[in-house]
Amino acid sequence: MDHAASRDVQDIGRLPHVPSKPSLLRYTVNNAPPWGTCLLLGTQHYLTMLGSTVVIPSLLVPVMGGNTKDLARVIQTIFFVSGINTLIQTTIGDRLPIIQGGSFSFLQPAFAIIAQIKAGQSFASEHDRFLVTMRELQGSIIGSSFIVMFIGYSGLMGALL
Repeated sequence: MDHAASRDVQDIGRLPHVPSKPSLLRYTVNNAPPWGTCLLLGTQHYLTMLGSTVVIPSLLVPVMGGNTKDLARVIQTIFFVSGINTLIQTTIGDRLPIIQGGSFSFLQPAFAIIAQIKAGQSFASEHDRFLVTMRELQGSIIGSSFIVMFIGYSGLMGALL
């Protein structure tokens, strides 16, 4: 890092698990850019995650039987939870600004669950179908996350690779 750039960078302390070899990066995990740069990078981060955060509920909620209020509530929930997860990731986790949000890889299983619920049950209203479908999707995500945690914490993935 050159001397001019190093004047604007604040060292926020050394992490024990981060190697201290020289890097060609302007900002490392141990540095904090100036506030103006932080605001620009934060805005870029927000705009990057805006697309997937809005598109995923826009695809799922109408198929689940939800109305525009349900769509707004789901988008608000995803923004809130993604923000909390990203804050945890950047403070407690590896401190990289990784977007912790929705993933398009879950759309196909979600559509399969939605189709199964729609074909197998009758509901008094579309909103009731939305609520039941949302509960089913949430339960399946919670169940699959336990499997992922078990594989990760047991070291099974390392043995398989």
